[in-house]
Amino acid sequence: MYNLFPFSNNFIFLVNREAVRKDLFFFLNKYPNQSFKKKIMFLYLWFIIFLKLYIFFKKSDNQLTDDLKKYFKKNISSILIFSQNIKFRQRFYSFSVGINGRLSFHKYVWGKEVNRLKNEFFAKDILSNKSNSSFEFIFPRNIDVVNEIHIINYDFVPTKSTLLRKKPIDIYKFFLNINRNNKFIKKRKYDYIINTSWWLKFNSIKTINQFKTHLKQVISKNNLFELVYSHGDLGSENVFLNKKGYVVIDWEKFSTDAPRITDLLGIVLGNNSKKIISQKNKIKNKKSLLQFYKSHITSDFTYSDFLIGLVFYLGTDFNLAHYLINNFVNDVD
Repeated sequence: MYNLFPFSNNFIFLVNREAVRKDLFFFLNKYPNQSFKKKIMFLYLWFIIFLKLYIFFKKSDNQLTDDLKKYFKKNISSILIFSQNIKFRQRFYSFSVGINGRLSFHKYVWGKEVNRLKNEFFAKDILSNKSNSSFEFIFPRNIDVVNEIHIINYDFVPTKSTLLRKKPIDIYKFFLNINRNNKFIKKRKYDYIINTSWWLKFNSIKTINQFKTHLKQVISKNNLFELVYSHGDLGSENVFLNKKGYVVIDWEKFSTDAPRITDLLGIVLGNNSKKIISQKNKIKNKKSLLQFYKSHITSDFTYSDFLIGLVFYLGTDFNLAHYLINNFVNDVD
């Protein structure tokens, strides 16, 4: 559960969040106070608290916080690596503290996941001068390649930024204004959208045939569809708030041909994630999707727009979209 991971002739500590949650105090008691492993573990815990992810610990765990306060009276400069289910995803992350005390964030990516990085740099080229005083975008600083592992380096989220659990509609409106002001909005025919990368990926999913049938019954091939530039992942923990305004990170799902509803739908799915996950194994049908649409989507968008937005997220591997139409049954009217 805890192990050292050899990388680039250095030993970097690799730890899984689930392991921290289960065996934290066993780990702290097992190793001597000045051991290398324990120092790295303390650094890991410090970053968790720094990122306001104290949800992993009970408030009554005073011993933990007291130990951290004592330990971090010393000057620490090190690297922490933690995994994100490495068995299934070819990546892991790190935070580093530079000599000047500057914090940086790093993604280590290899294999098929390298393709996801292109969008981040694409977004940087297009949007790096589009932020304003209320919105800050964090893009990759640079990229290094070591033994086929791509290391993407970022400036850290500004201090005193709080992770937003509920995404305000302001975020969606801001992106929509960027599209309007820069004339990024395109109207395309059905034959165009069914050949986009996200539609082709959606069409290759074999377990949702009844949802595909429902889609064909609703979508008119004669319609024109509005496609825009989209972040593509505002429904997850990628938006922060500080005194200056919003900070937006993680542009891996950036797209220049996403349905106009995409970012709004991402916010809606994220805000309703607990309910969607709790009901992921229930039978779904047209009635349940219509109810979700009427309850959460603004009148700016039709039910057809809503379904096209789901297609985008299904085609970009967004789990909440999969859960929303999981076990879909196409009822006969």
